Amino acid sequence: MGGRHGTVVEDIGSRRMNRLLSAILLGILVVTAATTPSVATHTPEQALSQASAGWPIGDLALVDTDGRPFVTRDLHERWTLLAVADSRCAERCDRTLSALSELLRRIAGTRVLASTQVLVVSLRADDAPADLRRLLAPYDARLIGVTGRAEDLARLADDLGIDVGAGAGPDAAPLGVEDRTGSLWLIGPDGAIRAELHPPLDPLLLTATYLKLRLRG
Repeated sequence: MGGRHGTVVEDIGSRRMNRLLSAILLGILVVTAATTPSVATHTPEQALSQASAGWPIGDLALVDTDGRPFVTRDLHERWTLLAVADSRCAERCDRTLSALSELLRRIAGTRVLASTQVLVVSLRADDAPADLRRLLAPYDARLIGVTGRAEDLARLADDLGIDVGAGAGPDAAPLGVEDRTGSLWLIGPDGAIRAELHPPLDPLLLTATYLKLRLRG
């Protein structure tokens, strides 16, 4: 009886969360429609690719801006929006970090926030935690900056589908990273990629897309 009761409670909780996500998503779409002149003929969408959907993120051995370990289990049991940025990227990263900060503000006060984390990864091994602190200082304090050793970052880059090349050294960004700075990956609670979202990132469309992908599971 206890196990069956627990399953029923979980199902009810899941339905309630889905209704909540649907209500938030509907509100965002209404706002988008009201503020987009061309919406009558074209509904704007956030550009994304699901070519890597289902690919698991391997073992992580990173550190955050306070020098604390960030490991694989920190991806589990929550939805992670992972952005690639570094201390040397400028406008492209600013747009992405600003959009992510706005997304967090839009879902603040809802149950969705409790199961959402935003991870900002520098794939430059010469970026120290202090560099990431300076990079993230103007943005939402809930953004989590992480970096690590060159070999650990190379493994993560490979999981994200970024070709780091053979000539990347500790004092340079891996080859191919510049083309992906500002890009964003959605990782599910199981640690597997759901989609890659491409810049430019509009806060309203980004939030709506995030909620829709969550609803799909």
